[in-house]
Amino acid sequence: MVKQVLNNGLTVLVEERPGSPVAAIVTHVKTGYFDEPDKWVGISHIFEHMFFKGTTRRPGPEDIAQETKALGGVLNAGTSYEATTYYVTVPSDNFERALDIQFDALTDPLLNPSELQREAEVVIQEARQKLDSPSAFSLEKMWELSFDRHRIRRWRIGYPDALREITRDDLWAYYHSRYSPQNIILSIVGGVESGAALQTAERLYSEIPVRDLVQDPSPEEPEQLALKYLRLRGDINRKLVHIGFHAPPVLAADYYPLSIAVDILGEGKSSRLYQSLMEQKQLVSSIGSFYSAYGDVGVVTVSAEALAVDLRDVSVAVLQEMEKLKKEPIRRAELDKIKNRIETDLQMEQEHVLGRANRLAYFEALGDWRMSDEFIDRLRRVEADDVARAAAQYLRLDGSTVLEYVPETAELPEYDSEELTRAASEAVVHVPPALPITTVTTDTNLRRAVLPSRAVLITDVDESTPVVGLTIYFKGGRLCEVPDVAGVSELALRSSLKGTAKFSAAEIAHRIEALGTSIGTSNGSDFLGYSLRILDKNFDEGFQLLSDIITEPTFPEEEVAKERDALLADIRLLRDSSFGYASELLTEVAFPGHPYSLPDYGREETVADLTRDQVAQWHWAMCAAETAVVSVVGNVHIDTVTKAVEELFERLGAKPVRCPVVPAVFPGEIRENSVERDRAQTAAAMGFPGVAADDPGRYSLDVTAAVTSGLGGRLFAEVRGRLGLAYVVSSANQSAASGGMFVIYTATSPENEQLAREAIFDELHKLRQQLADVEEVERAKSYLKGAKLISLQTSVARARELAANEIYGRGMQGTDDYLSGIAKVTPEDVLNACRQHLSSTRYCLGAVRGRRDGRS
Repeated sequence: MVKQVLNNGLTVLVEERPGSPVAAIVTHVKTGYFDEPDKWVGISHIFEHMFFKGTTRRPGPEDIAQETKALGGVLNAGTSYEATTYYVTVPSDNFERALDIQFDALTDPLLNPSELQREAEVVIQEARQKLDSPSAFSLEKMWELSFDRHRIRRWRIGYPDALREITRDDLWAYYHSRYSPQNIILSIVGGVESGAALQTAERLYSEIPVRDLVQDPSPEEPEQLALKYLRLRGDINRKLVHIGFHAPPVLAADYYPLSIAVDILGEGKSSRLYQSLMEQKQLVSSIGSFYSAYGDVGVVTVSAEALAVDLRDVSVAVLQEMEKLKKEPIRRAELDKIKNRIETDLQMEQEHVLGRANRLAYFEALGDWRMSDEFIDRLRRVEADDVARAAAQYLRLDGSTVLEYVPETAELPEYDSEELTRAASEAVVHVPPALPITTVTTDTNLRRAVLPSRAVLITDVDESTPVVGLTIYFKGGRLCEVPDVAGVSELALRSSLKGTAKFSAAEIAHRIEALGTSIGTSNGSDFLGYSLRILDKNFDEGFQLLSDIITEPTFPEEEVAKERDALLADIRLLRDSSFGYASELLTEVAFPGHPYSLPDYGREETVADLTRDQVAQWHWAMCAAETAVVSVVGNVHIDTVTKAVEELFERLGAKPVRCPVVPAVFPGEIRENSVERDRAQTAAAMGFPGVAADDPGRYSLDVTAAVTSGLGGRLFAEVRGRLGLAYVVSSANQSAASGGMFVIYTATSPENEQLAREAIFDELHKLRQQLADVEEVERAKSYLKGAKLISLQTSVARARELAANEIYGRGMQGTDDYLSGIAKVTPEDVLNACRQHLSSTRYCLGAVRGRRDGRS
């Protein structure tokens, strides 16, 4: 890693990654929501939206996005409480051109007034979308209640009237007072040569003039001395509980022990809150805790979805677990588990060039990029007594804030803050100190083989990474479901993790999290299975545990019941997600009578009726060697892996139950499936007939999606950019084994739904009537190539890709064939694809329609 501070104060960080085909460029500006005075709430986010909307050299509002797309780059930006970051990941050979684009956007923004007006409306739509997310809305409301003065209490994205009042002069004033070079970090990671990259950065950035930097810190927050409580009601299906505690800022010494305390309480299925409130007491269907720490403030949050009728029981149980953490000796295994998980997360983060670049910039903004590498060492030095002390100091009843967000019609016991304080105080007093615990310290690398069991094993040995990716997929799953058992694949996957012949659910959770990882499940349209991302030193143990889960699951009745309740809660959660629900409504009408029409998680009425025996039988019917595809990518020995996989399927010994596979026939006319909700936005998913995963026509449709979607895309530029009718407008080509669909998503104000759809049809009509520009198509192809390369940076992503290619009959060269197929697409191919598939007289619509004005 090389650091250089230019003569104007701008900091440049460069880290080489020899052999990497991609590079990330991060422009980290040390200003965000906390730096905004009350008159400018939301201006950081508005400016972020305007950053890529034109310069003198690239005057068009889509020029920067289109030029980046043509380089195969993925461009984005984000605004947080303390920073605004602009980032791009590109193929390494396009690094210098991408850096020039980033420099141009940083130093010469046009800030066109008409674009400002449109982007303000886009941000307002984003704010409305946030209002429609019960979890996000209620979390910020809890922070608003918890803090009296600090700016963390504000609705950070801003309110419509105030956002509309921000002028171009305001943006210029903000830009000149905050975007001074001494307030900017340029972070570069990837397949670049550090000397050349520094030279290019210095040539471009050293001429940025130094400006007076305005610092406007947030007011200090007074100490909280009593519990705060509020209950909100809304058009939601779930009961949400958030509990907050004031905590030290990120550079405080207590940040490290308190971070471990928070993880012990609520990180993963072996955490204390999960085991106590979800597994044992069944008070919640989900629960977790997290620590948000910033330069001058911090907050610990526990968030849960409640099952309990009396929500006091949830808050009281959380506070009891916190009291136990203060009084009971913490086992060495618990500390080691958390430290191992954090180390694993850090190693895995290094696989992504963008993740590493962002991490370096973040710590440099805190004072020194070296803190990124010192982070683990500081956590390792934390002892059990430090954790207990930090928990006692910060996780206090008198410093807590409780906010509940519940359905409007829910009949629940009522109480006030005093009654809640009294109930919690009585419960906490009865937590006894525990007895002492005695601690006992104890290139041709790519290969495909059909094993004697008829399972397919694909290995890709990569000694350059300590992270191993593993997937075990079985063909079938949801493709075999019928309406009466919709959701059984998802429930079977979840329940299989809840007990084996050797281990209980809690023991499985403890063991896998002690290895610093988790077992993922995949419930695809045409397959189901498991994945594991783990350090090579832990691979053997992790694989053995996953083998036990596949070959010896016991499906305990009580555990299946818990997972059924959790799945039902997730189905309700999906109904609260406008986009998720709209997509479900779309597939229901797009593939009538086919398994693809069934919801991924099933329906409430069918899931509620699924029995333990049905779930177990489904697992044994689906998980058979003859339908299995295993892929392993990373630093492994092929012979050892082959032997382990063969032993797995010898133990399994199941015979496959084949389900009939029939084409998914798209309707020949317009069909709509919609609901109306008390929402500030209307979310719509519009589907057109597509192609199956093995159809070469998918290349043209993928390019069409890239031409129309994303920054620089036609629909984005017209519907969101020029007309300002939608906050979200995107398109995607979805292909599966039996059929496919081209989908266009929109999020609009209810009154703009039809206008946005008409604008979309106008653009599709143009694509059907005349050839797209060669440059436009080439830009889309470059984008798809870059996106594919970027998506395959991690070992587990490559393992999933190899397994999917095998399942869909694409073979070992499936990824290369995809890139080749994309490269061959012409404007004529796009024209023909649009004429064949994207008609305004043949589509299906799923919509969740809003009916309120969006103010909180």
